[in-house]
Amino acid sequence: MPEEKILVIGACGQIGVELTLALRYSFGEEAVIAADIRPEPHVLRNSGRFIPIDIMDRETLAIQVRRYRVTQVYFSSIKQHLITT
Repeated sequence: MPEEKILVIGACGQIGVELTLALRYSFGEEAVIAADIRPEPHVLRNSGRFIPIDIMDRETLAIQVRRYRVTQVYFSSIKQHLITT
């Protein structure tokens, strides 16, 4: 059975941070890669790998998935829209 490699996209938000930390506790720090377009929050520093990434850049995302041999992807990003009338 292959070793799990988990990519958490949107890891810098409130849910993403909690999800990343919980997955790192369950699977180990080396198994979970945090990723976000925003800078790495202090709470995630020194707890495992972080990669800055814009997921709208499909080619870069695909390269990172292959590079780290990702087996699971969690997407915890929420895009907010402001509507003015």
